[in-house]
Amino acid sequence: MNSFLHNYQQTVGEPPLACAPHVSELTDKKLLRIAQVIYEVTEQIRDRLKADELWGAPVYLPPRGFHPTVQPVVRANFLAWPALLTVDKDCLANICQAAGCDEDELKTFVLSICPYEHLPHLQQFFLHRAVIKVIIKEVSAEVQPMKAKQVRIRKGASTGGLKSAQRRKRQSKIPSAEVLRLETIKLLANGKDESETAGILSRKFGVSAQAIRLKRRQA
Repeated sequence: MNSFLHNYQQTVGEPPLACAPHVSELTDKKLLRIAQVIYEVTEQIRDRLKADELWGAPVYLPPRGFHPTVQPVVRANFLAWPALLTVDKDCLANICQAAGCDEDELKTFVLSICPYEHLPHLQQFFLHRAVIKVIIKEVSAEVQPMKAKQVRIRKGASTGGLKSAQRRKRQSKIPSAEVLRLETIKLLANGKDESETAGILSRKFGVSAQAIRLKRRQA
């Protein structure tokens, strides 16, 4: 059976990923697909970096062998795929989506094939992501109750504001103390008992009898 690197080169048609030596015997088709996607996505990132002011800047290498003239090479070309994997914040998500795998599968695979000289950097990258996830989870656990409390406070304030508005609306319907005094005099002149006047006026003006009594005491 063909080796991983041979299959990869035949599939992609480009130089394969630089891998740790033990990967040469890998033949799993799903992992081969993940490797292909890693190559495609990281090379897209490299192409974007070539337009960047920093990574697109030329580096002039000293002449070598039969090439006596100095050949400029952009900095992005010196980045290995593990480095490119960590440059773009959406890189892992894009690879997982295209390859049909989750981040844990991708992490396990890239750490297994990563060239040894880049392994510490890649391990540090994944450790950093894991720590951030833990922090987000813990902060979220603290924030959620606070958000729920804010919702309750807003709901309470809204309810209280509504009740206050309703109370002000009812109070606005209460006639002035002078109008109530005159209306009460008319009722008494028509033979109504004083204890009845508040109830009669409350029905007439659409407010409570208690509100009528309080208003009349202010006169």
